[in-house]
Amino acid sequence: MKNRYAQTSGLLGLLLLASPVLGQNYEQIAKQIVNTSAGVKPGELVMITGGQHTLPLMEAVAVEVARAGGNPICY
Repeated sequence: MKNRYAQTSGLLGLLLLASPVLGQNYEQIAKQIVNTSAGVKPGELVMITGGQHTLPLMEAVAVEVARAGGNPICY
């Protein structure tokens, strides 16, 4: 589980850094992160971190985590 967290957080970190370049396609990217990359399952606690410039992507990821049955926590 610890290794999975490290991989997922690394991926999210890279995407959040690139978010100004990604445009407004946050919902599609969030679906891929949550369902394909992270494989969030019902009941899982998912921590989402970022800065003010990444709020739109963080919000989209939190919505997808909730749709997948997970519990998002945003910092």
